[in-house]
Amino acid sequence: MVISSNLQYRSAWLAIVAGLAILFSRLGSAPLLAATSATPLPTITCIVDLEKLTQEEAAKGHPVQLRGQTILYDLSWRMLFLRDETGTLFIELPGGAPLVANGFMVTVSGRTGFVNHHPVVLNPRITPLAQGMELPKPVVPKRIEDPAYRYQMVEVGGVATRLTPIDNHLWIDVQLSPRVEANVLIPNVELEKLPELINAHVGLVGLRTDVQTEADGQTRVKIFLQSIQQLTTWRQGAAPSFSQAPTPISQLQFLREDPFSAPERLMRVLVSGRIAAYKAGAWIDLQDKTGTLRLATEQPRLGGVGAELQVAGFPRLDAQGKPTLHAAIYYNPRTMGRIPGEAATLNLLTNIATIRRLSAAEAGQ
Repeated sequence: MVISSNLQYRSAWLAIVAGLAILFSRLGSAPLLAATSATPLPTITCIVDLEKLTQEEAAKGHPVQLRGQTILYDLSWRMLFLRDETGTLFIELPGGAPLVANGFMVTVSGRTGFVNHHPVVLNPRITPLAQGMELPKPVVPKRIEDPAYRYQMVEVGGVATRLTPIDNHLWIDVQLSPRVEANVLIPNVELEKLPELINAHVGLVGLRTDVQTEADGQTRVKIFLQSIQQLTTWRQGAAPSFSQAPTPISQLQFLREDPFSAPERLMRVLVSGRIAAYKAGAWIDLQDKTGTLRLATEQPRLGGVGAELQVAGFPRLDAQGKPTLHAAIYYNPRTMGRIPGEAATLNLLTNIATIRRLSAAEAGQ
């Protein structure tokens, strides 16, 4: 048994989380500031006025004096999402910023700048005021990729297909529909206490930030959770078993007929057939009596044309709008399942504790 190595983790999640202004100064773009003018510049006092600034205006260094509520405040990731009556803004927290609870009223002062196509607050100074109003209740979006949900707290459900621990933080990929995947970041997680998540139907409450449509046809939505308590496991799917009855390939056509399929229909399935065609390290066409399924895979050796193959993976649509499986595990019954794999992809199978145990065993530790 082996796991597809097409894992593409978000190596710059700090830049992706906000998708607009986050960490632009770290990415090497120098803020643009004009020389001091004889005429005092007007002060920016609300978020909507800041966001309307052109590059030329923002680069002049207008004084900023914002007052609003902290929707999400996280010192470990240096992130502040501030809400006032006119909108919500991401602000990168400076070193030495005070510890502030979510929901507090604060003032933010600084100067405007323009970095990577967006007006920002440079050198912000955060001053806590008092406990604010109740935080906004999460919304259940009809289409989470809609721009109307930018920087809103949302409540969504899907199937957890992949998880990646980095230090004490956790990334989870959650398939929300055949075309939409959520990339979820949870900071400060006690990894050893995690429940089984892979192939579980989970619920999330978090801040929706960036959205990207990528070459594989998937729309990826970034969601930041404040804690693991904002994740709920509704239903745990079965572990992969190559002895179970396979699903006919033709049954995966529901993905095309129902592009907003309920998450429980996106849980892992097993298909079985023979390799009809392949391009080594790129894709294979798996064929059974009911149809053919193209699978993207970087595996160099899965067998030649006519070889038997079983694949356990998560249903979704590819860039051409055709059914496929991702985060796939391959099994070749004629070779006892010994197809080359990588220890790093063991996280497609189970929880953190087992990942570490299997990784250590594979490394000979």
